[in-house]
Amino acid sequence: SLSIVGSSADRSSAARSGLLAADPGGNDAFVSYDPKFEAVWAQDKIDRAHEILKLTTLKANLRQNIFQFRNDEGTDVAGKTIHVAIATEMFDKLTQSDAQVMDLGCGAGALMAVFIEVVSSNCDNCKVEGVEYDDHLVDGAEFAFEYLFSDNERFFDSEEKLGKMKGVSKSVTQGDATAWNSDFLENGKYDVINVGFAILAGGTWSTAFENWKKALKDGGKLIV
Repeated sequence: SLSIVGSSADRSSAARSGLLAADPGGNDAFVSYDPKFEAVWAQDKIDRAHEILKLTTLKANLRQNIFQFRNDEGTDVAGKTIHVAIATEMFDKLTQSDAQVMDLGCGAGALMAVFIEVVSSNCDNCKVEGVEYDDHLVDGAEFAFEYLFSDNERFFDSEEKLGKMKGVSKSVTQGDATAWNSDFLENGKYDVINVGFAILAGGTWSTAFENWKKALKDGGKLIV
């Protein structure tokens, strides 16, 4: 099934409003955010969203100090609101003991860190992976994870939690997310696939979408 958390133009406002709606075309496999369904989303998801907000990896000082990288084009740091919305919506998939998670266009790894923290609560052979086109950000993500999980008492008040997060299999590789799984080698593998900043305005994405969907397990979810 396919979950859509807004488009690149409207996802921040959608996340701020925190609203869930069925696809207007009537396809139950699709989920999107729509102000008309505020009450429904609030009843079903708001308590979980409040719990997600307590995650260590969503603390402002951690995100600003570890996952904010600068290059000639500006600053790469993730929006907290959209990450809360994604983690809330995908919670059931992320907490499966063998959850397989892919973040396409993972940037500096901020959302990957949230995924790692959530899956670590019930991990047995789980894995969180990222693909990023920008070499600078790949290096930044690798450095961020190495630093974050190096017995970092600055951010973690629980050795047990840190130990569980360190135990999650994780990797970041350089690559073009739009061509990912064009060889079909990843078919049927993932419970959650997030497409972050891999999509830019003006592109043609039908082939990429089909390849991403084929990489899902039965019942898996794709987030765009």
